[in-house]
Amino acid sequence: MLISVFTFALAGCRKVEVNNEFNDTFGASGISHTTKNLEKIVLTDDNGAQGDTIFTALGKINANYRKYNYVGVRGLVKGTTTGTTSTTQSIYTTNIQEKDVMTNKVKIYHEDASVSSLKMIAPTIVQIMQQVESNGKTNVKVREASGTKGVITNKEAYPTVKQYNEKEPKVYKDMTTYLNDYHQDVSQFLPYLLDATTLDEIASTISQDAEGFINLHLVVKQDSLQVATAEKRETIAIKTNYSPITITADKVKYSKLVVDIKLWPDNYVRSVTTYEKYVMDSGSTLGIQTCDLTSNLYYSYDPLELPIKEFEF
Repeated sequence: MLISVFTFALAGCRKVEVNNEFNDTFGASGISHTTKNLEKIVLTDDNGAQGDTIFTALGKINANYRKYNYVGVRGLVKGTTTGTTSTTQSIYTTNIQEKDVMTNKVKIYHEDASVSSLKMIAPTIVQIMQQVESNGKTNVKVREASGTKGVITNKEAYPTVKQYNEKEPKVYKDMTTYLNDYHQDVSQFLPYLLDATTLDEIASTISQDAEGFINLHLVVKQDSLQVATAEKRETIAIKTNYSPITITADKVKYSKLVVDIKLWPDNYVRSVTTYEKYVMDSGSTLGIQTCDLTSNLYYSYDPLELPIKEFEF
């Protein structure tokens, strides 16, 4: 059971949903795109010659990411963990950014809930409000609701906290101290090394579909999986230290990593889908656990699409 919980929490996906329904209509409006500062991906030039390659396109996405100024990301991780304990589990997530350009203050609202097929594991929702001031000072407040009390779930709905315990949220003065307690990845785009050294150039593709979306299909080479996932494996190892099981990054072995990035025609990120498979060797306690996960992240640029007041403490 616990393997399932921490394994999926490791996914570190960002999280969000609108009106408590998870579907890809989130972010569909495309409102508030500002394109003047973005590096545009070009598939072909005016003469029909080849434009950007996988690698130059990915480089532009990474360079543009800080300029996207999205207001929210909603995510869903689904998959299975098999081994001594077998589970099917879903992780629903919400991440909202609110920026004040006059003071440089950034607020991030983050909600995380897991639902497992094992009835003994009740949904847990963690809500976080992070505020970064212009002087670099960071305050992080955390609230957590566990079990079925105050949590409403059904097959289609996004779990929502209706009531918290009667206590003030814990306050952290910096993200390092906070992450030592919670290890929630609230500001990470892609925790992988995806470049010319790790990607399978033949299997990876870049294309534009009939709706105008630009699609990057990125496949990591088999012999580069451990290199490409070094950062992610460290995160997995850190998170297991807060469960009854302890592993190290070298005990996490990847066998698959595929990332699909869908961009709006003006080059803003629409969605990111990640397929990953790895095994964890937790020693004699629970042995080898195989994790097979699919993560979907949807980005929104429309402030009206997210009920921020439902998240603020």
